Amino acid sequence: MKELGEKALWLAAGAAVGAACYLAWRNRERLMPLVEQAVAQAREMTRPRQDEGETSGEARQS
Repeated sequence: MKELGEKALWLAAGAAVGAACYLAWRNRERLMPLVEQAVAQAREMTRPRQDEGETSGEARQS
């Protein structure tokens, strides 16, 4: 019975992912600017700051 419940859960999860992908594909014109903005913000967050660049490297070495 437990295996049947797990299979049903996986089926529901797969259906949810499929529905999300379908909606993203159908509305990709509206989605792409949001994705581009998210990528730009992620790059900005991962870029080391000029004032922290040398101090963070020194802290790791000690």
